[in-house]
Amino acid sequence: MAISVTGGTSVLVYDPGGGHERIRILHQSPVRDVAISADGTLVATACDDGVVRVWPSSIAST
Repeated sequence: MAISVTGGTSVLVYDPGGGHERIRILHQSPVRDVAISADGTLVATACDDGVVRVWPSSIAST
């Protein structure tokens, strides 16, 4: 899994094998940090609104 922050309110998660976008996570506030769990099952995002959100990476397995 590869992750890109667009410099704004979007986080893009890519399949590293084919480079295809697997999921786009949208926020209302600018994204400041992103982390992937060691086992790759979770993606966490932190935004200017002071909220950390945790997403199961299984939503990106389509």
